[in-house]
Amino acid sequence: MTKRWILATKLIVKALVVIQRQLLAQNCGAFNRFKGDYFRAVAKQSIVVLLKFADGFTSTQSPEKLIYVLELYETLSSSAPGLLHLFTGPHTELISRQVPVVLAKLARALRAATGALVIKIQTESSQAEGVGVHPLAG
Repeated sequence: MTKRWILATKLIVKALVVIQRQLLAQNCGAFNRFKGDYFRAVAKQSIVVLLKFADGFTSTQSPEKLIYVLELYETLSSSAPGLLHLFTGPHTELISRQVPVVLAKLARALRAATGALVIKIQTESSQAEGVGVHPLAG
């Protein structure tokens, strides 16, 4: 599921750039003044869906989910500048306020999952007999 989200995020950022460029290049006559509003409505809805999905992973503390949370964090943090570039003026609020909040929550989830993983490894290694590769590392 997260692989699809990562792909969707990258595709949506690219698609929004193309949509904005094409929309601005068209002459819509009397509707020209609404082009920006139309684009923002489409872009905002897409971004809200992406952020809600990422926000859903912020409550996980499972070490098994660590890699997924890390991938979500990396993708969102690398996509944020491209998304911010699409908006101007007061409309940047969606990106400039909500993305850092979701990133901070993902960072907390990463710390919690990492802490849980360390505890799990310490607990398992104290019970392990002999030497060799730890089952979690293999």
